[in-house]
Amino acid sequence: MNRTSDIIVTERLVLRTWRQGDLDAFAEMHADPSVMGDLGGPISREESRAKLLRYISMYEDLGFSRYCVEDVDGKFVGYVGVCPRDEGQIIGKHNEIGWRLCKDVWGKGYATEASSACIVEFKRVHPASEIISYTSIDNKRSQNVMTRLNMDREPSRDFQWRDTDGSSIQMLVWVSK
Repeated sequence: MNRTSDIIVTERLVLRTWRQGDLDAFAEMHADPSVMGDLGGPISREESRAKLLRYISMYEDLGFSRYCVEDVDGKFVGYVGVCPRDEGQIIGKHNEIGWRLCKDVWGKGYATEASSACIVEFKRVHPASEIISYTSIDNKRSQNVMTRLNMDREPSRDFQWRDTDGSSIQMLVWVSK
């Protein structure tokens, strides 16, 4: 199996595989209503634990997943990385680049810096694989990151996503060049 690197170092960040000890910071980020505003609101510690375990398992099984992102001082700032998607996805099987950062680091360019490094690393290992990203129509912050990543909008692939409360959200799709 071809694996992405366990650690990626950028100018200001360290992206690494997950550890069980990351749960406290991971759960705290997911408990922030501002951070989770685009996906139905905060999730519980147990939901965060399940998500963290999925990321750990995904890396072990597939050789790629979301990375834990820290600043150069070792402070947790969020996650970024590529995940395979196929379970019930309206747009079919795909590899999705995604990110979620703690609110106190928004606006510093970390999402772009970390995502760019992840795309390069994923393409090194899986050169023929397409990477897509999507976000709600009103999430301008993520749309700006996708633009800075030189991703192309593909309106023909946009879709409606059903939130946990049953509401419908228009999702915009972007594709890595």
